[in-house]
Amino acid sequence: MFTEATLPGFARIPRPKRSLEEVEDTEGFDFEDVEDASPAAGAAPAEPLKEQRRKDFDRMVDSWAEDGKPVKRQRKQLVIEEPLDDGLLNVICARCHSLINYRKVKDLAAEGALPEFDLVRKVGRKISFQRNRTAVILCVVDLVDFDGSLPRAALQALIPEWQSTPPPSPGLPPGPPVQWTLVVAANKADLLPAQASTQRLQAWVRRRTAQAGLPQPAAVHVVSSVKGAGMQALLETLHDAVGPHGDVWVVGAQNAGKSSLINAMHKAAHRSAPKKPLTIANLPGTTLGVLRVDGLMPPRCKMFDTPGVLHPHQLASVLTPEEVAMLHPKRRMQPRTYRTGQGTTLLVGGVARIDILDIPSSTIYLTVFASHAIACHLSKTQNVSERYQRLAGRELAPPSGDPARLQAWPGLVPSDISLSGNSWRQSSTDIAIAGLGWVAVGVEGLAHLRIWAPQGVAITTHDALIPDFNAQLERPGLGLRDKPKGGQKPPQTAPEVAVAV
Repeated sequence: MFTEATLPGFARIPRPKRSLEEVEDTEGFDFEDVEDASPAAGAAPAEPLKEQRRKDFDRMVDSWAEDGKPVKRQRKQLVIEEPLDDGLLNVICARCHSLINYRKVKDLAAEGALPEFDLVRKVGRKISFQRNRTAVILCVVDLVDFDGSLPRAALQALIPEWQSTPPPSPGLPPGPPVQWTLVVAANKADLLPAQASTQRLQAWVRRRTAQAGLPQPAAVHVVSSVKGAGMQALLETLHDAVGPHGDVWVVGAQNAGKSSLINAMHKAAHRSAPKKPLTIANLPGTTLGVLRVDGLMPPRCKMFDTPGVLHPHQLASVLTPEEVAMLHPKRRMQPRTYRTGQGTTLLVGGVARIDILDIPSSTIYLTVFASHAIACHLSKTQNVSERYQRLAGRELAPPSGDPARLQAWPGLVPSDISLSGNSWRQSSTDIAIAGLGWVAVGVEGLAHLRIWAPQGVAITTHDALIPDFNAQLERPGLGLRDKPKGGQKPPQTAPEVAVAV
């Protein structure tokens, strides 16, 4: 068979047929716009350029083949409305300037005078009046403090508002129910240990959501606003759920990371940080009102950021802003596992205490998942009150070591709980302290514990999120917290002050 087009008997081998989806899945190949190049005078006839491009395309597709089948791109091309550029400077208020640059509020008295945001009244009623528009609720929760950051009461109050739209005039029946979708974004996954896989976290979040009495979410995304992980998949889910006409409402508790998540989604969608990013800080209540977010949704769709839902049952309600910053992990948490027995007490900073009252065997395992800035102390229960008085505000913080702060510290109150486990080789149940983290318990049988925390701070139990122990067990006594960075002075030791237990 001859392969030269100028010789008699020329024939061309038929190209394999490819589906339209495979052709559309390629980028950078437009065959119709390619012109055949004529060979130079006196030169041998060259293969047409269009044919070369087709062969290059065939070789490229064959290189994608896996077991003889082409591998298609999974990434979806998002159609996003570009944010409007008003040409104005990014002017921020004095409050935001202080939060961004100094990580503190400008005026504490003014912060206390700010009105509380009513999510149900200002957002729920607005959604219920939106006819012919889909409402997508993006609920942002903190994986480090899931029970404390899940806005269960707010979501349960919002959902009945959408069951039927108000009547257009008095005396008429209500309109049809609002079309709504719940999507959960489990944020701060980068702070969990590596053994917390995405599949495990998604299944656990779905169980906890159902146990909280909330509707089953349409999707659960495990994301990290710091690392940018999971943003593309989250955006695709939101685009599919919002449809051609709809609104996305971002809700969550204070300090769950809503504004950080929106900034990370903008960076994933536009490959750059937003020109006017939302203000983020480690302080609760950074966002004060409903803010429209441009540049993330399709045309004729909108996204709104809402203020964080106030949760008085979190530790932040009894701590100062500097003490709240200590509770937030700065890097991936490493589990701290203690093997102990009956009649012992584990102090977690100065904000929590766990007494082992009765266990079915001689050994119980306690694994602490909290910020490394929080030191722990394991000792006998007999003299723990005197030891707490001596260490609180110093080695065990928060509270801080300021004498006036220690005098005002409300102290800890006890709550007795009973829990059962099926193995002492791994944790079965977690004891979550809202705003702090959790302590995983490994025991075989029924155990009785006494948990101490400040008055009003929620204490819950649930199935173990991470059942694995740390292979290197902690020793009794004081466990060292993170050391100050180079160039920084260690915290000063405060004088002896009586602290409420």
